[in-house]
Amino acid sequence: MERPSVDVIHLRDGRLIEDPLGKLRRFCDSEYALYDAVDTPQDDTLTVNDIVLSVAVNSRLDAKGLSSVWQGKASVEQHLRLISPAVSLTDPEDAIPWDTIVRMFEEFEHIKYAKLAVASKILHKKRPALIPMMDDVVRKYYEGVYPSFPWSWKCGPLSGQLMRHFREDLLVARPQLETLAASQVDTPLTLVRLLELLIWVETEPRGYYRTGLQP
Repeated sequence: MERPSVDVIHLRDGRLIEDPLGKLRRFCDSEYALYDAVDTPQDDTLTVNDIVLSVAVNSRLDAKGLSSVWQGKASVEQHLRLISPAVSLTDPEDAIPWDTIVRMFEEFEHIKYAKLAVASKILHKKRPALIPMMDDVVRKYYEGVYPSFPWSWKCGPLSGQLMRHFREDLLVARPQLETLAASQVDTPLTLVRLLELLIWVETEPRGYYRTGLQP
């Protein structure tokens, strides 16, 4: 039986993501093996490999940055262990440990070279169904959707509010994302990663993967 297809996904600013499966496949053909395919235990320990892996998705951590995260990781881990790997951003609102998430990201405020984008690129692999990567591209998209929001907030409170905005889009697009996920048999991705990738591909300024242009 032929699988149902998804022709378009609607974003909150009225933008349409056309041919989402084609864009995902172009991305995965080029970059999936570098980060998403790497087996990462969803435990409460940040290893050297967990931190270094973020470089594959442009965390831009150099030797000093990697050392800084390594030295400060214990304070992050104490909150990470309170967040079950089973928790998903599609869970009911009151089942998501928002306060713990915010406190975990707040710990990164004290780690040099590691703010929201770096923190989320490290933590996504530890809790892939819960934490999206919140880099400058994704953040700028939501700045456009919510221009009155105080985007100058520090890493902790900003992470919580940005994830809430992201969750609203995730719940709206969930049926389409689940269909896309079923098509990604060889390159499995969580619903959180699927939506974050599609927002990134659709809004980043150089057009990587929108029309087949390669980085």
